Amino acid sequence: MGQRKARRTALTIALVVLAPACTGSSPPSVSPTVVGPPSATPSPIPIALHGRLAFSHDAGGNIDIYVMDLPLGTLHRLTSSPAADFSPTWSPDGTQIAFRSDRTGNDEVFVMNSDGTGQRDLTRNPASDYSPAWSPDGRLIAFASTRADPTGNDIWLMHADGSDPHPLVHQTGIDEYPSWSPDGSRLAFNCTLGTILPSQVGDFEVCVVNEDGSGLRRITDAVGISSAAGWSPDGSLIVVGSNRDSDPGSVISCGDIFVIHADGTGVRRLTGSSARDCASSWAADGHILFSSDRRDPGGEGDMWVMNPDGSDPTLIAPLAGEEQDPVLFPGP
Repeated sequence: MGQRKARRTALTIALVVLAPACTGSSPPSVSPTVVGPPSATPSPIPIALHGRLAFSHDAGGNIDIYVMDLPLGTLHRLTSSPAADFSPTWSPDGTQIAFRSDRTGNDEVFVMNSDGTGQRDLTRNPASDYSPAWSPDGRLIAFASTRADPTGNDIWLMHADGSDPHPLVHQTGIDEYPSWSPDGSRLAFNCTLGTILPSQVGDFEVCVVNEDGSGLRRITDAVGISSAAGWSPDGSLIVVGSNRDSDPGSVISCGDIFVIHADGTGVRRLTGSSARDCASSWAADGHILFSSDRRDPGGEGDMWVMNPDGSDPTLIAPLAGEEQDPVLFPGP
């Protein structure tokens, strides 16, 4: 399924594992409505997003980065490389987008202007560099890299222009898909600590570290695999997608969406349908963005949005093909 296959079979998604106890309950069933382009049939909408939504889209066998202007739904294709371009992240001022691409023959972190111009390779290294995350102050980009250990990945930092790349975390196993806290003081990322599951994939969990590399700790430990997607606007919670309650033997993290305190306590499940829900990001306006196959069970994933308590799940746009990685730069 396009982007989902490209990311997940390579085990290069943000993966975490939640604590054994799960409190809270599934939200009431809400009939989703469509926030579509101007040609779509008008309908009442529980959630109307405002801003520019960047995402990866497989519109026919090629994964590229797109931007959608909301609420109008105007769509802009920003990349057109025959390679896979995905995992977009906005610069704090909204003028640039960093993303992952293998167009040079291996994974690199690229950056471009928000209109798609000026695409350039920031990392330029024979190692695998991917999963960029722009710091809230705009100075740094965190990313995963195999530079120090070809058998595993570490979390690295570099200046926003690609200079001074250096490791932030170097430990056993795979560390990937970092996410900055809103104040820039901490990063959550996905770590295996070298543990392998019976399915022969990494036992991914959530680790947290201070931005200077101190205070490294693992905050979760449970069955299955999961994906960390971002921090709440106040920095107190992390949103994750996990298969722990749906299919813990699966090799992908999609299943349900949870929130957890940054110290590892208070796990709460937000979704509970039979769909495969994959957490993507927590927008600055307070909404949680995710992808799901709930419109086409077992088929292509669409972009959805919900309130931070899991209520009012809303289909953002019924596009043809697979959509992943939605991240919003809010607007008026």
